Amino acid sequence: MKKVFKHFVRAFLCLGLTVGAAFADPMHVSPNSEKGLITGTTVVEADGTSVLEEKEETFWDRIEWGLIVDGIVQGNTRSSDSWDSQADAVYGLDLEALLPAWDFGAFYLKVEAGGGEGVDGRIPTLSGFNDHAWGDDSIQISELWYEHKFLDGHFRGRLGKIDMTSDFDTNEYANCEHEQFLSSGFINNLAIEFPDYAFGGMLWWEPIDQFSVGLGVQSNSGWDDVFHNVFAILEVGWHPVFNGHQGNYRFFGWTSAHSESEGEDGTMVDAYNNRGWGFSFDQEITCHFGLWCRYGSQLNEDFNDIKSHVSAGFQFMNFFWRPDDTFGVGYGLAEITDALRDSLDNAGNESHLEIYYRCQLRDWLAITPNVQWVKNPGGNADENDVVVVGFRGTFSM
Repeated sequence: MKKVFKHFVRAFLCLGLTVGAAFADPMHVSPNSEKGLITGTTVVEADGTSVLEEKEETFWDRIEWGLIVDGIVQGNTRSSDSWDSQADAVYGLDLEALLPAWDFGAFYLKVEAGGGEGVDGRIPTLSGFNDHAWGDDSIQISELWYEHKFLDGHFRGRLGKIDMTSDFDTNEYANCEHEQFLSSGFINNLAIEFPDYAFGGMLWWEPIDQFSVGLGVQSNSGWDDVFHNVFAILEVGWHPVFNGHQGNYRFFGWTSAHSESEGEDGTMVDAYNNRGWGFSFDQEITCHFGLWCRYGSQLNEDFNDIKSHVSAGFQFMNFFWRPDDTFGVGYGLAEITDALRDSLDNAGNESHLEIYYRCQLRDWLAITPNVQWVKNPGGNADENDVVVVGFRGTFSM
């Protein structure tokens, strides 16, 4: 496995393909023309004058790339009858490349690798302590798609292997496991049946700067029978600016269809349909302070553990003494379904609190101490509260 990983990374580095999409939306790049741009270097002549020697930009020069490597150590500080105090480590690597095509298009590739189950491998919860936990060492192509803008950029369409969470249910202050919260419950809403990375497409309409409408459709069955079992979501966004401070107010509804399938334990899972709705709000109050909240609800309680999920929090940023640091607090409440409640002797809704401080040491290096507290982990009120202390180091290019 190590040799495969080593050769894989070496091959991509030789091609100049690397990623940092957590720090920039890839489609914010202005694609160049198909023939490339004219670039140049300054040459100093013998008489002391300088001349710009022009040359045409090559194919490899047009690829925009970056790299993010995360190392995370977390440990629970309070023991119970179910688990002992212990520290666990997780690592992750994100590799991305963006190739502008024609005047309004781009090809995008994202490769992820990682290893380690972390605390989540020992202490099951509904919201999770680490969205970057991978389990066994593995590598996968997470996204591979083409996106095109048309009608003066008011429409954009994407098709390929996509991640629906990159554009739907997004939030300015609670959406990135590299820079912000670690728990999955503060990265996306837990009451949405987002599919795994698979074939799909999305179409966005942005008639004005303060309004957007997005439609996404993705396969629920991987790469087999992609048009039979699908997840579909429709989101409407309002993006006002109040007194110079940006806000984003997103409302969405979704539906999901599943055929009979084999579960992880080998038993067959019956076919079912599900649907739900929710919203994601974030508002900058001042240049140093922002608020956010999310809510989601789903109707099918027979095949899901969470009936609804609400989360909210705030972020401090742009400190006078350290302008690149951020401090965030988030609280979430997962309402469990009747099916999960009936399976437990003493059930209760799960509460989750997370606090972090991101310290940007260099442009390419940040460290983030992190504390999380969970009550009724997994919806089981017989379990003790769990406190997890963590530390994340992030290297980025």
